[in-house]
Amino acid sequence: MVLICDFCGRKFCRQPSWAKGKHHFCNRQCRDNWLKTHYQGANNPHYGRKVSEKTKALMRRKRQEYWLKPENKEGFCQSEEFRERMSEIAIKRWQDPNLKARASISNKAGGAKAMANPANRAAASKRLKKLWSNPTYRAKMFHIMSARMLELWQDLSYRQNTLVAQAKAQNRKPNRIESKLQSILDEHFPNKWEYTGDGKLLIYGMRPDFANKDGKKDLIEMFGDYWHGKRARKWVETELGKIMAYNSLGYRCLVIWERELKDESNLIRKVANFMRARKC
Repeated sequence: MVLICDFCGRKFCRQPSWAKGKHHFCNRQCRDNWLKTHYQGANNPHYGRKVSEKTKALMRRKRQEYWLKPENKEGFCQSEEFRERMSEIAIKRWQDPNLKARASISNKAGGAKAMANPANRAAASKRLKKLWSNPTYRAKMFHIMSARMLELWQDLSYRQNTLVAQAKAQNRKPNRIESKLQSILDEHFPNKWEYTGDGKLLIYGMRPDFANKDGKKDLIEMFGDYWHGKRARKWVETELGKIMAYNSLGYRCLVIWERELKDESNLIRKVANFMRARKC
């Protein structure tokens, strides 16, 4: 049977059983475009129709009850093969950098606009609280995030950039004993040592307190008597552990204890001997 599309006017063939309706379309796109054009405003059969909250709740409950029945889900459940195929298509599409850029701009603009509304923020907060109150969901998300962070942490460039950003955010400055040692070094060894405890120098996640300016791989660590004594929780926080850790990476390390600051002459002699013993 030959019919005429109500939207584009093209002739097409259909079986007589498909031609019972009032309007006919050659494809789904023509149907959607026709509905957008003719079902706007007062032309829409639901225009001006008011639905009470009681009716909305009833419709919602009926819909939930319908989808809880296994026989109603059967025709709509996606097979594993279908999901894998769709995943492959999505991964392939996201290789396009232009698509990523457009999606990023769109998501940021839409998200910012939506979150500008206090009601939307409250609703989003309520949804998230409800999700995270579920122990199963919380355990699942912790597992996913932990696995992802472990994977990212294996990348040395990511680890280095993250530690640098953390150091900058902390805006760390020399503490009392580090400031005292810095003044001694500046007085007796001018232009030889600089403070790097603020993250200026990072060596595989370790932040030495002072580094030599001459380009030699010489480091000084300032150890507090309390935190690096019996309170040391890790082997690398001990004097021997710190020295061996730096030595394994090609650096020489001198550890100075807080109690050694009381005898400045012995401290100066210790630093001078360390610098003379440097391998050229």
